[in-house]
Amino acid sequence: MQEPLVSVIMPAFNCQDYVCEAIDTVLKQSYKNIEIIVVDGSTDDTKRLLERYGKRVTYYYQEPRGVSAARNFGLRQARGSLVAFQDADDRWLPDKLKAQVHALQKFPDVKLVFTDYATFDHSGMILPTACWPHLKLWLNQHRIQGTSMAHGQLYWELMLGNCIGTCSVLAVKDALDEYNGFDEAFKTCEDLDLWLRLSTRYPVLYIDEVLAEYRVRPNGLSGSIETRDMTWSIDRARVREKHLRSNLVPDNLRPRVQQLQGKHCWQLGWASLSGGEHRKARTMFLMGLHYCPNDWRMWLYFILTFLPPSIVALGKRAKHAFREILPSAP
Repeated sequence: MQEPLVSVIMPAFNCQDYVCEAIDTVLKQSYKNIEIIVVDGSTDDTKRLLERYGKRVTYYYQEPRGVSAARNFGLRQARGSLVAFQDADDRWLPDKLKAQVHALQKFPDVKLVFTDYATFDHSGMILPTACWPHLKLWLNQHRIQGTSMAHGQLYWELMLGNCIGTCSVLAVKDALDEYNGFDEAFKTCEDLDLWLRLSTRYPVLYIDEVLAEYRVRPNGLSGSIETRDMTWSIDRARVREKHLRSNLVPDNLRPRVQQLQGKHCWQLGWASLSGGEHRKARTMFLMGLHYCPNDWRMWLYFILTFLPPSIVALGKRAKHAFREILPSAP
């Protein structure tokens, strides 16, 4: 069987300290029928560093417009029937593409295969596996007997949390084109949005092996836990809202997704209000009220977002003080 060409798309933005290591892990793949497309928006020496690779790397410069725009540009240039994504600071294990290509050849109904991955930073490994608890449950229910793979629909699990690492994905290019690639309106979670759209129609394949490594950097979106979690949580709500309002959610899952969205918006609204970000809290509460119109707490805290932050802070301190003295009251 002829080996299909895999187009590896790598967005780069000021990653001169890591980009060569990332490319080297692609070139060391045991699967050799590949092309590497770097879409660069850097102001550092990335372009100069890549000159060492000659024709092994196809280089494009694009004005910085976010990772979605870079990946979409790469998709338009890709010649391969299969596409993989790697950020310029991540790493692959040598047999990643080989395992995924062979898996896709066995399951022609699948348009996307992903693997487990590890996370690391400058000091070494953080987590040896990124397999989410809800993905483990799905794996146990959909495992292909006698293998490390699982096959099935993943839409609900993705709604619970993005369990597909983009660095671990191999996808059929025609399927990505069918859904017009990544939504450039999202700063983060653009990958979650695309995986969800694919999952409305196609099953996915998961290889329960760590075949990629995702770098966590303090100065990136994948940096501090607080920044990362809040940014991604808000964009997850925006992705969910897009799917609900655009009628992309399968009918049998719509009530569950609506309930999940209402709960999530309440949590985000409360976190924003507690942090003094009243406008953001107002947006989250208003979004949540669309799905929980009878939630009096949501209405109360939505109204509080119109008060001056000093008044809200005073009320919170008074509530806290009252709780402290209440147990000692006769």
